[in-house]
Amino acid sequence: MGTITEGFCARSDDNYPAELASLVGAAEFIDAACQGAHVEHMAGKRETPDEVLPAQIDALDKDTDLVTMSIGGNDLDFVGILECMQSALESEDDDAARGCVTEFAPSTVETLVKLPTYLAEVYGKIHDAAPDATVVTTGYMPILSTEQHCRATEVLGEEAVVWAVALTNALNSVIETAAHQNGALFVLPQGTAWHSTCAEPADRWVALVGTETNSYPAHPTPAGQRAMAEAVAEALASAPTKARSET
Repeated sequence: MGTITEGFCARSDDNYPAELASLVGAAEFIDAACQGAHVEHMAGKRETPDEVLPAQIDALDKDTDLVTMSIGGNDLDFVGILECMQSALESEDDDAARGCVTEFAPSTVETLVKLPTYLAEVYGKIHDAAPDATVVTTGYMPILSTEQHCRATEVLGEEAVVWAVALTNALNSVIETAAHQNGALFVLPQGTAWHSTCAEPADRWVALVGTETNSYPAHPTPAGQRAMAEAVAEALASAPTKARSET
């Protein structure tokens, strides 16, 4: 895990946008990522305990030619879901894991239904702010997988694992469809199901607990950040514009 910037947003200097900026030789790079951001914070201000953060879209201008974003997970309350799963794993209680499904399933279904409309509004505002930009939206790498099995999946139980995998797939499907409908590229590295929590530490792209991968829990590992950056770079190779600036 790279250095985390001071302040509320807690940006990592080795996240996939930073890795991508290096790969494509971007002349200018602006990182507007922020922990816990929801769709509404792309185009609206965000109040924190210590400050009011500007809309993330404010980082764009008419000269911006590449925009990358990961969006939608926090609206599903991924943090709450993952904290619930982590607690169930620590307690070794599959009943607790099933309780996570019961608690979060209804709200996630409701959010997935509304998300396409919210995403379309975001894309419209991005295109207004940076009309010549190529827009890349990345999918979410699965933390759990039905292709791999280990202590974590055994403790959480089949019901919770299958639900978590289905939720990630459903979110990625919504994000991919919205990207295509709004002129953006959707990028997710191939073979993500084989790089989940149950992979060997060096092969994990994301992990429920990050102690063995030097990464923040339930976030991409350094290897995962590199894999995403490389996948985006490959997608851009056939795009009509190249990166000069990025957010």
